[in-house]
Amino acid sequence: FCTWFADGSHFATGAQDNNSTPDIPVWIYSSSSVQQAALQLPGCGQFGELGGWGNWLWVNGTVGQGNQSAVSVYPVGSSTAILTDSSTVADLVASGPTLALFPGSSNKVGVIDMSGATPVETEYALPYSSNYTYDFEFATVPYAAASGTAWVAGLPIVIGDTNYYDSQESSLLTVDGASLATSTPRYFGQGPIASMAGSTNTVAIATAAQVSWFNPTNTTPLGFLNTTSGAVELSSDGSVLAAATDNSTGVVLYWTSNGDVNSSFSFPVTTSDQFSFSLSGDASTLVATYGSDDRSSGTASFMLQVQSTRTTAVNWSAN
Repeated sequence: FCTWFADGSHFATGAQDNNSTPDIPVWIYSSSSVQQAALQLPGCGQFGELGGWGNWLWVNGTVGQGNQSAVSVYPVGSSTAILTDSSTVADLVASGPTLALFPGSSNKVGVIDMSGATPVETEYALPYSSNYTYDFEFATVPYAAASGTAWVAGLPIVIGDTNYYDSQESSLLTVDGASLATSTPRYFGQGPIASMAGSTNTVAIATAAQVSWFNPTNTTPLGFLNTTSGAVELSSDGSVLAAATDNSTGVVLYWTSNGDVNSSFSFPVTTSDQFSFSLSGDASTLVATYGSDDRSSGTASFMLQVQSTRTTAVNWSAN
């Protein structure tokens, strides 16, 4: 026995899957045990994935070709695919009438909807930030769907040094999947914390979803920004919030009274550079450090810059 279709309409059985042959015989039966199809598939268990909904069979592989280089959807009883996705897939999760294809090398999630007359795949772009990376290769993605347009997923996020993330644990950022098609994705919770800062009466928290600031005695945010940041600082009185830009090449100062931009500063930082900054207590001065650290050769090159926030003048710099 291999598996039931998600709606209980069919089930699959197959020969023992020992990964020693390119294909194995697999039989598809109706729920009343009437044979519907006999196919040669890459697997039917530990070394292969298949499932279905209604009259549609999905296979992680290609019928009769002994490989798992594509995800294909077939009408039950046919060896001709109606839909094929050949992109690299790190994680494959079925729920309801859908099949989610989480990426191995791209920043897109594919959702195949098998509830209609013809299967349809919709691609959703994942939110991008230089402050975190997605850990689809090492993490299993929680995913649940009621339909192709109503689904949620826990995106495995790793905050910090993304060049060495494979030894770090990921945290989940739960997203309303359909909202990924809009400019403002909707999250359930905020995901892992990237940075925190405090003053005498205010605390700022940057997460994988947004930047918020609070009175420590109350959990209701005083304000928030629909952006991510790898580093935040507050002035001593809490009136000014400084946040590294999403791509970590500059700093933006905001008034915490209304979330408006106070001023912004960019630095000659490349995407491969490390970047950090500090804000003076009166919010008049920024100190930024940026550069590269080649761990393989043991060499480093960094620049230190002292910047006035009241003018465009650079007070001092050195490397």
